[in-house]
This record gives sequence, C-alpha cells and structure tokens, in this order.
Amino acid sequence: MKRLMRYKTLQCFLAALIMIAFLAPSAYASGAPDTYEASANAVSEKYIGKTVPGACVVISEHDNTVFAKGYGFADLENNTAMDPETTVFEWGSISKTFVWVSVMQLVEDRKIDLETDIRTYLPDGFLKNLRFAEPVTLIHLMNHTAGFEEELLDLRYYSASEEIPFKEVLSAHQPKQVYPPGTVSAYSNYGAALAALIVEEASGQSYKDLTINYICLFDYLFISS
Repeated sequence: MKRLMRYKTLQCFLAALIMIAFLAPSAYASGAPDTYEASANAVSEKYIGKTVPGACVVISEHDNTVFAKGYGFADLENNTAMDPETTVFEWGSISKTFVWVSVMQLVEDRKIDLETDIRTYLPDGFLKNLRFAEPVTLIHLMNHTAGFEEELLDLRYYSASEEIPFKEVLSAHQPKQVYPPGTVSAYSNYGAALAALIVEEASGQSYKDLTINYICLFDYLFISS
C-alpha cells in the first residue's frame, strides 16, 4: 500500500511539472493571474482524472505567489483533494534546482568552471563510456546536452539499509554516450546526478548535507520575509 501511494504521489508531481511546462509559452507571456488560471484549467481538463489523479500549480513572481490552485486528488482512496497549501510532493526532478544552485555557488567561489572538462573534477578514470573527443562540461550537464543515453534505476528505496553510496551508484551504472556533447538536447537524470557528484568532489561536502543547508536557509528566508 505504501508503495502504491508513493507511486501515485510521483504521478501527481510529474503532472504538476507537465502542467507548468504547458503553461510557459502562453500564460507567462501575459503575466495576468486570470490568464494563468484559464491556461491551467485548460491543461487540467486534458490530464487530470484521465492519465494522472491530480496536480498543483503554483506561480510566483518577484517573491509573491500570484496563482495557486489544486486539481484532482492527492489521495484517491480517501478522496483527499489536491491543495497547494497542504499537499506534500516528493522531490522528483525539482531537486535538480538545488544541484544547479550548488554548481553556481562553487563557480562563484572559483572552485569549478562551467566550461572545463568535467573529468577534471572527477576521480581518474571515473567515466568509462565516453565515445567522443569533445569534452563534456558542466554547461552540457546543465543543458542536458552531454549526449548520455537515459535510463532509470534505483529510483526509490524504502529503508536506510537500502541506500547505496552516491559515487558507487554513478560508477556502477553509467549510460552510453550516444551523441557528441553540445549537439542534442536529451533529458538526462544521470547528467544531473553527475553534476551533484562534482559538487561533492569540489566542495568536500556530501550533496545531502549541502541540500539540507540550502533548505534550512530557504526556510529561514521565507519565514523572515
């Protein structure tokens, strides 16, 4: 039952990302909250209750929330509606935001460079499946243009005993490089995870510890504002 509910939560989270992606071209151009709602409503009619159980859309402008609305259900068994104020989502791909913030902070500290071969920051021989002469840089990782084939593995675990060290997972499960760097944009979870490992190597801290510090900082700034 727990696994089923987590799967439903992941579906809801992905639905929210899809809705935001569809909103970007039209609603964001106008900047009007009523247009945001009209666009969100239109997208929700296509997906909510059909391919996904629910989603939340929250839009912020200049530190102010200008639109927030829940669609469908967060819990189908208990008929709990989606609520942007109370519904909790698993992190999913929003965690990539923290990776890129971490990268840019290290750039500001001059500990890494966005256009340097990432092998400079990784253990010798770490990357085993590179096929092209062009170096992969952090710019490529951030833009999903490193050329890596995509695959999903160890997406979630249910107890601390199942956790595998970050570096070990990335070393043991390396996707093929199927495109020359900078030529094709292809969504890459591995590329983002590799950037997080580079953050660890360059900062001397675990990515988990860095992320916890960021969350505490953001909570403090939010509460103080």
